[in-house]
Amino acid sequence: VYRRNAGLRRMSKTRRRRGSMLRHPATPLVALSCATWQTGRTYELLTRAARTRPVIVVEPAVSSEFVALRRDRLVRGLTVVRPQIPGHLDGVEMETLLAELLTEVPELAGCAAVDLWICSPLSTHYADDLPVRLTVFDYAEDRVGCPGAPENLSLRQRDLFGVADVVIADGTRLFAKAVTQHANVHCIPSVGEQ
Repeated sequence: VYRRNAGLRRMSKTRRRRGSMLRHPATPLVALSCATWQTGRTYELLTRAARTRPVIVVEPAVSSEFVALRRDRLVRGLTVVRPQIPGHLDGVEMETLLAELLTEVPELAGCAAVDLWICSPLSTHYADDLPVRLTVFDYAEDRVGCPGAPENLSLRQRDLFGVADVVIADGTRLFAKAVTQHANVHCIPSVGEQ
């Protein structure tokens, strides 16, 4: 009987420790997403991350009459933020306003700093004013040199490789490219390439 009670005491201490971990959550992950993040690999990775930490996915801005951050909770731990900005703004005004709106994201998460997940090199400048602890580059495609790709894509991608702490490549082809540009690259392929 005494041994059984001692085991229960040990178990209750373990439960108390686990409970205290829940009261002190991990650093929130803020994902600057592309339009198609809810399909495939990126969705799977972000919903997995939401099991152990708060995840805030910032979708591309939508046109609106007013300025706001619209929030929706998809699954436990995963919140989607859709910036709403006036459609009549030019490119520079829109980018400036979007960067200002994103400075509110750490406050939404209730933290001083965030881990940043970037799906597109073109969205890096939106995060310039965010208090970032760690940057993850989700290298899911390489459009540099493709017809119709923005002129500044190559420069922004090179800069992102320079500031990222971790690069996650979508498949062996992108992994082979990424290891020549970064020291901490991991290959997590899409379902079709596994």
